[in-house]
Amino acid sequence: MTIVGLNYMSFLGWILLIALIINSFIAVVVVLYLHEKRRLMGSTYPVLKKYGVSFRDLIRQIPGNLYWKNLEGVLVADNTAHSRSFSNSDDLTGITDYDIFPKEVADKVRALDHEVMRTGRLHVAEEFATGFDGKRYLYLSYKAPLYNSKGELVGIIGNSLDISEARKAEMDRLWRDIERLKGAEKALIEAKEAAEKASRAKSEFIAVMSHEFRTPLTGILGMLDILLNEQVSDEQRKEYLQNVNAVSRHLLSLINNILDFAKIDAKKFHLNNVDFDLKHEIQEIIRILNSQALNKHISLQLNYPGVFPVKFRGDPKALSQILMNVIGNAVKFTEQGTVTISVIPKELIPRQAHLWILVEDTGIGIPPEKIEKIFEAFEQADISHTRSYGGTGLGLAVARRLIEIMGGSIWVESIVNHGAKFYLDLTFERNPLEAFEEKESSVEPHKRLVGPCRVLLVEDDPLVQFVHQHKLEKLGCDVVAVKDGVSALSAYEADKFDIIFMDIGLPDISGNEVIRWIRKIESALDTSTPIVALSAYADEKNTEEMLAAGANLTLCKPVEDEKLLEVIESLVRRSTQPLKEKSE
Repeated sequence: MTIVGLNYMSFLGWILLIALIINSFIAVVVVLYLHEKRRLMGSTYPVLKKYGVSFRDLIRQIPGNLYWKNLEGVLVADNTAHSRSFSNSDDLTGITDYDIFPKEVADKVRALDHEVMRTGRLHVAEEFATGFDGKRYLYLSYKAPLYNSKGELVGIIGNSLDISEARKAEMDRLWRDIERLKGAEKALIEAKEAAEKASRAKSEFIAVMSHEFRTPLTGILGMLDILLNEQVSDEQRKEYLQNVNAVSRHLLSLINNILDFAKIDAKKFHLNNVDFDLKHEIQEIIRILNSQALNKHISLQLNYPGVFPVKFRGDPKALSQILMNVIGNAVKFTEQGTVTISVIPKELIPRQAHLWILVEDTGIGIPPEKIEKIFEAFEQADISHTRSYGGTGLGLAVARRLIEIMGGSIWVESIVNHGAKFYLDLTFERNPLEAFEEKESSVEPHKRLVGPCRVLLVEDDPLVQFVHQHKLEKLGCDVVAVKDGVSALSAYEADKFDIIFMDIGLPDISGNEVIRWIRKIESALDTSTPIVALSAYADEKNTEEMLAAGANLTLCKPVEDEKLLEVIESLVRRSTQPLKEKSE
């Protein structure tokens, strides 16, 4: 009994000991678990507790539409942003996608959820969704399978970020970039088309120039060949020479238009401001064009008011070029009838005169849609006119640009087949002492110099030398003609001359260099001979170089008789008298 009891008590003690050990182990495990939990959460709980924020508060305020759905697609939890995107509530738990979206949309969402849970892969996509306010939003959506601590799939978790505004800004930038690219592309296309148009215009211009120069030159050479090789009457000879003269002047007008247009285009055209006779300038243009008009049986008429002054200050050369182009254009496009030039006073004050010059013809007229086109360079109202009537398409373009440089304007009124009216609006300075009564102005008779005038003419071209020498001798000059710079210096040192006409483009040394040598010699002798520089180059640079070399004046070849006389009168101070015509 005793032994049995002792054994029983010993067994019970062992049981109690084992129980104590197990309880102690459990206690240790619990303590370790709680310690580890506190260790793991210690960095978050104190902060949340400090600010009075719960995990639920934290989740519900996370940016974006955060949600958690279970395996059946029921919304277990979401944040405030998600709830308010699709309702006016802060809590949508317990509902499914079918309670939010139309069935066809919900079906697609549910199918995507199943796919994500099946593959276990993160899904990222941009998706459109209609919000509670009825607007469509663009979201950057993330979906991933949700597992519990045992690794078991319990649902799906997702977050959708509203990128509508960001994408709109991005799209706006993209559209702006596209618009800029379109603008650049348009500019490139326009530049390409402009280059192609310029290339075509250049080719057309060269073709037109070839025609415009070759045709009259062919006529000139043909008539000269007849005069040289055939027996013709005096009347025929005069007619042929008149035609040669008219065609030559036409060629000179073409060249002047091209040169003036180039200078205007390069902004190197400068106006002079000298005294001139307006009525005389118009009459001179009529005289030049009269032969062409008579051949077409056209009458050229000038209406100049008797009580309007004729003396003004301005640029007569530019005015003559304008009148030549406008009146010549009227003659060209008129087959019969009259071309009338009328001066219409608009305002007359002591120091200024505002007037219109009206050029009216009875020609073919201009269609309304072509009126502005005729003032563009290398353009005519109808391209067929280039073949039918000739011309470069520069005349009216030069006229408009010259008038605009002078501060005036030009416009046209026209009816097809009933002619055209060109209006030139101009303002000139005037002498306030000039009386208002009518002043007759007509072309003065030919004159010659009174008394001897020794002239040194330096010109390398034999034909031009012959022409200029003939003109000077007709004016009463005693002319010594040489063909190069060395001969010019020899002649100058051997004789005394009243005036020197010096061509600049000499074959040995330039005319400018010869002028500098002469001025160097004269500086030692304290003398100064008037020197007139002659050149076919009418640009400003060459003019400045000639004047800088020591020339008193520059003239562009060819030089008219009247201009030669005027220059000699001015520089040599010689008087003149009328030149009597030789009797037959």
